[in-house]
Amino acid sequence: MTPGSERKLAKPDGLQQAIRGLKISKILGPNGIPNTALKHLPQGAVTLMAQILFAALLTHHFPTA
Repeated sequence: MTPGSERKLAKPDGLQQAIRGLKISKILGPNGIPNTALKHLPQGAVTLMAQILFAALLTHHFPTA
């Protein structure tokens, strides 16, 4: 994942767009959540996921000493 795509996914609209692009026929990933479940998430859950992802990206790029 490139830094540009990470920034896009940290915004609710970018994350929603990425979820819409998921194929439902793919096997489960390491998190065990099927793509069909992600596609049915309400907007509030997607916004919360984007906030959590943004916080994780900050921790990854700016680790504490």
